[in-house]
Amino acid sequence: MDGHLIDPDLQGGGGLGTEAPPMVRHASRCPRRRLACDAASAIQRTMHHPAAVTRLCGAFTIVLYIFGVTACTTRVHNTNAPLPQALDFSSAIPLPIPNNGQLRWPTADRLDNGWVIAANVFPNGWNTRIGHRSLYLVHSRTGVLPLPDGDFLFAYPLVRATPDGALHLFWAEGPASPRASGWPYRFTAVWHAVFARGRWAAPERVISGKWLHWDSLSPQAVLDDSGRFHVVVTVADTGYSGEHTYHLMRGDAGWQRQDTGIAGGYLALAILPGGRLVMVFVMGEQSSQAPNQLYTQSSGDLGRSWGPPVRVLAPADTSAAHFAKVRVVGDSIYLGWVGTESRDGTVWSLTRRRVQRDGLADTWAVPVRSPAILGALANVTFAVSGCGDITALAELLTPQMAPVVREIQLRGQSVTIRNTFVDSIEMAPLIERVGDRILRVWTGLNATKDSLQPFLREFAVCK
Repeated sequence: MDGHLIDPDLQGGGGLGTEAPPMVRHASRCPRRRLACDAASAIQRTMHHPAAVTRLCGAFTIVLYIFGVTACTTRVHNTNAPLPQALDFSSAIPLPIPNNGQLRWPTADRLDNGWVIAANVFPNGWNTRIGHRSLYLVHSRTGVLPLPDGDFLFAYPLVRATPDGALHLFWAEGPASPRASGWPYRFTAVWHAVFARGRWAAPERVISGKWLHWDSLSPQAVLDDSGRFHVVVTVADTGYSGEHTYHLMRGDAGWQRQDTGIAGGYLALAILPGGRLVMVFVMGEQSSQAPNQLYTQSSGDLGRSWGPPVRVLAPADTSAAHFAKVRVVGDSIYLGWVGTESRDGTVWSLTRRRVQRDGLADTWAVPVRSPAILGALANVTFAVSGCGDITALAELLTPQMAPVVREIQLRGQSVTIRNTFVDSIEMAPLIERVGDRILRVWTGLNATKDSLQPFLREFAVCK
């Protein structure tokens, strides 16, 4: 890949393969603290920065070993500081508690007057092994759904419903392993399966290689008006060089593959109202030595050919971008991304561009940027109402090592950040819009059962 690309997920295949040193342990005293530690450790193990975490009873110390940085920073804070006023989620609906773990990377879609939620089940604590068939799949009205056949991990599941009532599931797999082990250091294949009329069809491999990157939240798979799925994946067949970004379309003859001519990281795919595909990605610029610069590439013929890469930000803005995500609402395409973490925190940015029947119009707007959010961001997901109001949920570990979620609201150029809960553990957030409904999913503390439980809440918004 030309230039510089800071992309630990690509280098590691998407996900953290490094476990904490064996001397790190969580004491079992005070269950609430133990649950906080379990939640924090799961987030740390799945973030792009490996970390060693030491548990103290009244405070937490976090030492981050950041790739490419020789120094490390230690922060010690008291966890008893008051939190700002939060939202009222008293009407939240509890979902079934997963067996032997907690949810990570949820996705959702509307189906049969309810929501289907897919997520991975990640074991609590450090030094635990990931079992195969680590998939959580439930319907908000009917409960737990059956899983596809096969000895799969089901990493980073993406669930999508089609107008004919079928449920489609995409996921990634690592190298074959005869027994449970840590989260895969790299992924080598993307798979797809269809659930219709009460049963799963046999899973099919979409693409495979020496390694590849898959992010279910970007997303990397979209459905066109004719009912065909489009997928974009960056694959290397010869180690960590010789990468190619491919577009794949599912037709009558199976998955057809087309090289897009670039090799990008943090892929995200959108389809415009007229059927044009727009792919967002990052790549380094050799001329400016700038890493992780945002680009788009589009196709007007269902991915058979792709235009040249087009830079998103102004030439003078060389800030690096991570975890790009796109949403198309009405006559606009929205692009959000996470900046590089600094001592002041991490900034989330969003830009918008108008669309027209035959493609993109105008240019990308000047990004609206959040204030620096103190803590290590693990994930940001966002939804846009038909009125153009934007709500993002940012999952992070605070300097006190508390897993929390911050809500970011954008109204024009105004940015508001607030806590979603007071004095509670919260993690693995999702916000998803379908039609005039917005769904929020998260994992929180069920004090009665002394466990971490997923919840959902549905909102009506303007179309």
